Amino acid sequence: ADTSGRSQSTQPPPLRKKGRRYTIVHPLFMSFYSKSFYRDVAFNWKNYAFLYLLFLLALCSVVNSVKIHYTISDFLTNHAPGFINQFPVVTFSNGKASTDQDKSYFVKDPISGEDIIIIDTTGQIGSLESTTAVMLLTETNLIIKKSNRETQVFSLSEIEDFRLDQEVVYSWLRIVQKWLAVIFFPFLVLGSYVYRLIQVLIYGAIGMLFANILKVDTDYQSLISISIMAITPVVILDTFMGNPGISTEFWWFVCFLIAMGFLFFGVRANSNPTAP
Repeated sequence: ADTSGRSQSTQPPPLRKKGRRYTIVHPLFMSFYSKSFYRDVAFNWKNYAFLYLLFLLALCSVVNSVKIHYTISDFLTNHAPGFINQFPVVTFSNGKASTDQDKSYFVKDPISGEDIIIIDTTGQIGSLESTTAVMLLTETNLIIKKSNRETQVFSLSEIEDFRLDQEVVYSWLRIVQKWLAVIFFPFLVLGSYVYRLIQVLIYGAIGMLFANILKVDTDYQSLISISIMAITPVVILDTFMGNPGISTEFWWFVCFLIAMGFLFFGVRANSNPTAP
């Protein structure tokens, strides 16, 4: 008989914290397949997982910023001339706009042929009603269509002397091409980080359900760490491959199912903490 007084247990002993076995780079590929990685995350990553999430999203934001830059470059090279070459020379003086010829100008979409911008300083056109255009420049106002029901009017009264021609428009687009991706980058990182934080908090709750089903003894914080790793494949696939040509809603659903699969895999990996 056992007289040592120690309690007997058929459950494996919990994995003790020994420090992280993996670096911040390992999740980029090990989150796709490694049970030992998910066990290490559950016990040793905790707050470090949030730093990794920021690293992941910053990395993906660099890729997305490059995409933005090349999208603008493509537009400037291949599409912008079709719009800009339709622009007349517009002169602003003492809060009023005028064109070289006393007529209305219609800047059309080169592909669809629909009106995009109307420039009319003659007073013949005073609103965007019954037009497909999203912008109207009159002698005294700039009118922008925000939606089918709402327009916004900007007065030209503060504009003194200014000449707008095709070369000026091209110069503006070159500035946008050069700096938009750089300016947009921190907002892209911050916005995606807030979104993913909310997402993993919700997924952590779903992870609790998986843990109950699989009878895994773990806590909510560990499940959040696992959730961060579970969305890693989705974030990588979405960044580098993007929507494969299906509807946005269905693509989101596919991404959700993929994340749930990796979340279940990560929780199940912790059902045997003593495994290598």
